[in-house]
Amino acid sequence: MAIVTGSGRGIGREIALTLGREGAKVVLSDIIDEVYEAAREVEALGSEALAIKCDVTNPGNVERMVKSNDRKIW
Repeated sequence: MAIVTGSGRGIGREIALTLGREGAKVVLSDIIDEVYEAAREVEALGSEALAIKCDVTNPGNVERMVKSNDRKIW
């Protein structure tokens, strides 16, 4: 499993997609709504994905992201 921050676009998105192609379970996080579309793309590759809108500069957001990941049934 991998957590990829900034995965709504650009390098982060490409990293998430590459991990998805390799079969990894991917948690995608970003502050932009495009993170949800990126997660759908990972799932279309046959991997499991969890999208979380998260600002990693905010400790409370990061804590919420980690707790959300704990509740996700892989």
